[in-house]
Amino acid sequence: MCVNEKKSDFYTANLEGPVIQRIKEVSGFNHSRLPFKYLGVPICARRIGVTECENLLAKMCARIKIWSSRNISYARRVQLVNSVLLSIHIYWAQVFMLPNNVLKDIEKLYSVKEAMKVHYSVTEMQNMSQLKVKEVYNKIIGEKEMVYWDKMIRNRLEVPKHRIISWLAIQERLKTTDRLSQMGVTSDTQYRCPSCNLEPETSQHIFRFCSLATAAWQTSKLCIISNATPLVAFKDWLIAWIHYFYQQDGYNGLRLLEFVAILWAIWQGRNNKVFNETIPDLALLRSFQDNGIQQHFTFTANPIPRPSSLHGAPGPPGFLFAHFGSAFCGVPQLHLQVDGSWKKSSILAGIAWIADHVTTQATEGQGGCIYAESPLVAEAQACLGALIWAQARGYCQILIYTDSEVLVRSLLHQDTQPISIAWTLNDIRSLGHQLQWCRIIKANRQHVQRAHELANHVRLEHIPMVTL
Repeated sequence: MCVNEKKSDFYTANLEGPVIQRIKEVSGFNHSRLPFKYLGVPICARRIGVTECENLLAKMCARIKIWSSRNISYARRVQLVNSVLLSIHIYWAQVFMLPNNVLKDIEKLYSVKEAMKVHYSVTEMQNMSQLKVKEVYNKIIGEKEMVYWDKMIRNRLEVPKHRIISWLAIQERLKTTDRLSQMGVTSDTQYRCPSCNLEPETSQHIFRFCSLATAAWQTSKLCIISNATPLVAFKDWLIAWIHYFYQQDGYNGLRLLEFVAILWAIWQGRNNKVFNETIPDLALLRSFQDNGIQQHFTFTANPIPRPSSLHGAPGPPGFLFAHFGSAFCGVPQLHLQVDGSWKKSSILAGIAWIADHVTTQATEGQGGCIYAESPLVAEAQACLGALIWAQARGYCQILIYTDSEVLVRSLLHQDTQPISIAWTLNDIRSLGHQLQWCRIIKANRQHVQRAHELANHVRLEHIPMVTL
């Protein structure tokens, strides 16, 4: 057997430099300094201190954090603590006399009582007539975010790889460059998107804002404009669309299948470029998508349906909007709710808007009666009135909420707008383009409830004009 010079070091004490250099030349070993680690245990020239034991506590805490994130019962977790963590402690204690402060810190890791003291006061512990493990456990781990989307993607009708890609994407655990950098696997944070080579590789970019991804979404049967809501986080955007298709079509809906297949195709295209140096294009992504859909029907033992166009959908609330102004991105100064109240039995309609100021947190409102021949006319007039009111007060960045899908679609597509509100829509566009930032969003009725109540009030009471 021979000694490996590259893996061997020598340590000295009170030797002069020439002597150390001579030993180094004769032995071929590296000269190192104390302390050093041997089999995970620090070796030093004096009695081991608290500083050298920090690694022991860090290891034990890391194990506990990993176990707390896994689906392990309380009893099994206690067993892991008593066996694995205790063995780490005993292994070190066989080599050294551990300092008393370190032993106390280790005891705190085992002690449920110490953990309870952090979350319960002395009075609460004294008044606790019965110790319930579930209540204590929930108190210690704290409140967790309620997961309502798991059954939408983790169902037996979904291809396993589609389930996995959806789950990892929602949890933001796909191994993109920014994720690998956070994990400490790589320090190359400047790595660009493999498709466009323009922006850093994040889930938000490669699935939504990359030119290849936007083309894949927009030219699909779903006609999704993925880059339309830049302020929405990727996780929120993904959950909103999956939840929307699930609510509209159920588990067997073709639109949810199409959505997940496009998601998987984009990731496959990215992996082909990273690992196989194959530059992805729209045709390659479409082939991945079609292959994924075919595998789904094979997996579920269902016949492949005839090719048909999936009807376009407005999407989740907040994803259908009309934008005007000189800038596309920005932060609104004013949030406006607009609504119109109309009944067929009356020629009078009520219109109203409620304004919430972002900086001052103040709320204003205005409403009145007008003559309108349809609810759409009333809604359009309410939107126009709110814009005129906001512009007169000097606001240039405005966000408007309306519950009328027809109004927003008419603002987007001038060629299909109803004749009855054509002039009003042109005035809204004209005023919107004069502002720096103006966005009119299709929202739920709950988002415009205050404006709806005020519009109803002025219509029923025949009030010409009221100001809050």
